[in-house]
Amino acid sequence: MGSCFRDLHKPTTNNLSPLKSTYQQGGLMSGVKLLISGLPNVGKSTLIKDLDPETTLLISRDGKKSPLKLPKKTIEDFVDADDIIKQMIEAVSSYIAKFDRNPGTIVIDSISKIFLDIEVKTLAKIKSFPYGVINTEISKVMDFLEQEIAPICNLVMISHAQLNTETNQYDLVNAGGSWGKKGKLNCLAA
Repeated sequence: MGSCFRDLHKPTTNNLSPLKSTYQQGGLMSGVKLLISGLPNVGKSTLIKDLDPETTLLISRDGKKSPLKLPKKTIEDFVDADDIIKQMIEAVSSYIAKFDRNPGTIVIDSISKIFLDIEVKTLAKIKSFPYGVINTEISKVMDFLEQEIAPICNLVMISHAQLNTETNQYDLVNAGGSWGKKGKLNCLAA
């Protein structure tokens, strides 16, 4: 990978980001951020089937085989937020090495699975007051996506939702963690 793909014009959360902004490449800024959420098996992942395989990178944590013909990095396992960020950076670096350009769109399938795994891994390690650590880990991942990925290319995140029968609203899975309702996004059930 050539140094022309590194974006060192600003401090980063990890100083490892291989992406160079679209603006710096002589184009217009990208930065569409899209959340696709829904119940299990309703076709959330299928919605991305029409994305251009020449400009899209799929980063998967769901563990399901994808029939989509997109460049893909499956995150089999990770230790913590820093590790998953490192694996995302490696996926982008591999994409750049193969195509000699930044991806135009990065799809995370699914962000809810990443958050659930962060929570489970943290709860297994920390028995007393793990909530702050869980919040910090989730924030690290979201800060990386928001500060390093979203300004440079389109970002599509897929998340699972569940129907809350008490409120008749859909809640994002693990929005804010299972310990509380803080951060929940609710959508009225149709």
